[in-house]
Amino acid sequence: PVIRDQSMFGIKSRQMKEVAAWYKIKDIVKEDMSNVNRFLDNEDGMKKIDRYLRSDINITESLFKIYIANTMMLSEKLFIPLDETVNATPSLVSNIIFGRELMSKGIISDGSVNTRYNREHIKNKRGGWVETYRYGLIKKLKKLDFKSYYPFLTVQFNISSETTFIVGYEEYKSEMGYRFWWSEEEVGEYGKTKWFYASIPDSTYGKNVIVRIDMSNEGFLPRYMRDLFDEREALKKRMKEIIKEIGQEKAGENVEYAGLKSRENAVKIIINSFTGYVGSEHALYGNLAAYICITGFGRYITQKVIEKFYQTVVSSDTDAIYEDISVGNISEQEANDFISSIVIGELGFKKCWIVME
Repeated sequence: PVIRDQSMFGIKSRQMKEVAAWYKIKDIVKEDMSNVNRFLDNEDGMKKIDRYLRSDINITESLFKIYIANTMMLSEKLFIPLDETVNATPSLVSNIIFGRELMSKGIISDGSVNTRYNREHIKNKRGGWVETYRYGLIKKLKKLDFKSYYPFLTVQFNISSETTFIVGYEEYKSEMGYRFWWSEEEVGEYGKTKWFYASIPDSTYGKNVIVRIDMSNEGFLPRYMRDLFDEREALKKRMKEIIKEIGQEKAGENVEYAGLKSRENAVKIIINSFTGYVGSEHALYGNLAAYICITGFGRYITQKVIEKFYQTVVSSDTDAIYEDISVGNISEQEANDFISSIVIGELGFKKCWIVME
């Protein structure tokens, strides 16, 4: 479970003491035990060994309490046996959720992503926008973070396995060679369907990918994401109330708080698993078109924000921009007003879900 934990962004390693420090477990003893014999011939050395071993046992027990609670909560949320969660492959959670939701719509998997799409494109698909614009020592750095970027892109553009399709390819010209348009078309007995089209540049594959998204029927994934966002916000709100009532120190020992924390972690695991899943070549319910849209729209909006505030931007990663505030200071309001002008003004959507903080 530690190795599969997707919530520890930026941790240096998954070794026991590193993970313990990440979770702020107390009394972490670090000692070079490569030569134990040097501790055995004196009382002080024996005390060091004793303290070292007791620390390891304490860490093991503390981490077990964290991960067994998370694992039990995830099992309860998915209605699956505990040992299935403990021994799960990385794709199990998404396979279960996608399978159940699409089955309810009469959609059954006919194989993995590998069998449904161009294998060359699968192997060479483009990811997020990561770039450095200024080098050297930056003393005053600020991070503007896209809030749950990929999940909210999913909601914004109604991206789901049953709504999103690759319909062709065209010549690649540049990283910003995007085109967007809307169309209303007759779809058999179902009447008119409103489609949002995009030509998304993929420099890794060397082509523009033309995709279309059904905007007349809400996909299960955007709906599921919104439900998870609402649940997580309610859990975090109650956790803050408990901290306010009894303080941060006592909250860690509070039964209700521990249960809320485990549930919040389970929801976070589910949210974070989806984007990687839809693009995984082995995913039974994956969708290359959905992956292309999520990462492609993400690159587009990120690059538009960078162009707008270029003078202050130092670097970017998949879901954030770093700026030098000795040069300028982009406010949340300023950034979000500009993003809204892209999503609503340029792309023609009625509401903007994408925000920076």
